[in-house]
Amino acid sequence: MRSIGESSSLTKTKKYCSNCQSKYTLVYNDEETDLDPLSCPFCGYEIDNEAEEPDNEETEDNWD
Repeated sequence: MRSIGESSSLTKTKKYCSNCQSKYTLVYNDEETDLDPLSCPFCGYEIDNEAEEPDNEETEDNWD
């Protein structure tokens, strides 16, 4: 077990859950974790690698 202050391989990832509209940052030890966290810690929804809040820009389809 590491003590406070020892260097470790912490990974910080900003996430957004489209189910409960929560923005949060995950901080975990990449060396001790086999998989990236895949669910929202608040509602349990599978986040499927949704990074940050999606852009609200509406794209127009140009069918001409």
